[in-house]
Amino acid sequence: MCLQTFVPLRSHQVERDQCVNACGVHRETIGISSDAFLSSEFTAHLCSPACYQNCPNIVELFFALAAGEGLSLPTLCHNQKENHRAMLAILNGGAATPAPAHQLSNLCGRAL
Repeated sequence: MCLQTFVPLRSHQVERDQCVNACGVHRETIGISSDAFLSSEFTAHLCSPACYQNCPNIVELFFALAAGEGLSLPTLCHNQKENHRAMLAILNGGAATPAPAHQLSNLCGRAL
């Protein structure tokens, strides 16, 4: 099932180059998709302070897109930051907690 979310188009609004770069969007792109939220690189740009706190037009656009898909952009940004912190802890020598055995046995529907 494919859902479409429509976000109102704001004609005659041109975003500053600083915001386009900070938010990881591209002027030559036609249309937007909620698939962008699946990219950790894009989400990191969108949720960065340089974008989220300084580029209300872009943030509002993706906020509306997220809401149309049943997502919360603030929650998505919070989770992205927490995941980044967790990854940094692992890379800096923090130990990863192993998954419980019952979760491993159901991995991809196969018993291990």
